[in-house]
Amino acid sequence: MAKLRDYLDYVILTPYYVLKYVWIQIIIIASMFFSGAAIFAYYQGLAPLTALLASVSTITTIGLYSPNISTIPDLEKILLIVVIIISVGSAASLVQGTMSAAINKGVHAEILEQKKVERMRGHVILTGYKFLGKYVAEKLDSMGLEYIIIVNDESLQELIKKTGRVAICLPITHIYESLQKAGIDRASSLITTFDDDGDNMLVILSAKKLNKGIRTITVVNDRELVEGSTAAGADVVIPIYDLIGKVLASAVVPQDEKQGSSPPV
Repeated sequence: MAKLRDYLDYVILTPYYVLKYVWIQIIIIASMFFSGAAIFAYYQGLAPLTALLASVSTITTIGLYSPNISTIPDLEKILLIVVIIISVGSAASLVQGTMSAAINKGVHAEILEQKKVERMRGHVILTGYKFLGKYVAEKLDSMGLEYIIIVNDESLQELIKKTGRVAICLPITHIYESLQKAGIDRASSLITTFDDDGDNMLVILSAKKLNKGIRTITVVNDRELVEGSTAAGADVVIPIYDLIGKVLASAVVPQDEKQGSSPPV
């Protein structure tokens, strides 16, 4: 279902995206068609619809209607010249704008990504993706959970997007804005894995400010900051290096000694 929604977004939003680039040119060309129709209706005495057809065929050089140019009034000639020149210039600009929209895929991708974020409800926000964050993302994938990643490194953002994941990149000083873009008010949980404990606490404080009910999980590199992180509003605090140290140290003890049996002689 999610893939179907993404496909529908692409089909619906692509024309809108291109239209943003060329709507002025389209309006100018349309106005030239109607201006030409008015000229033909006034000087040639054509019915409105016939005059519009004559204008379109003349401007597009199809040639369905071709009055004797040697007999039409000079003023009509001047007006038609102006209409045709403006139309040709606008048409060239229309082609250029359409090509620019097609080439500028980055902006298009951002629009589609923003639409995807707006649909998310009860998702997870993950901040940081250097080491631990990457494995958290893989676990969230295996659990089938929707999530958004926030990083402060553009190279990481590009790496994440290549995997098909949604990523937002802003400096840590703009974390408030990043969380809003990630739909913090609709999110269920937040996991922060930045290397800097101060950055993680800033994320927690900002998240709780924007959504008091969100469940927040953070890692700390310095065990002395566990209480500080809890005071900042973290619901779960994991002293990562302390935890890894315990796991590694416990691995030294043979399994049979852990179970209370005597080691072999």
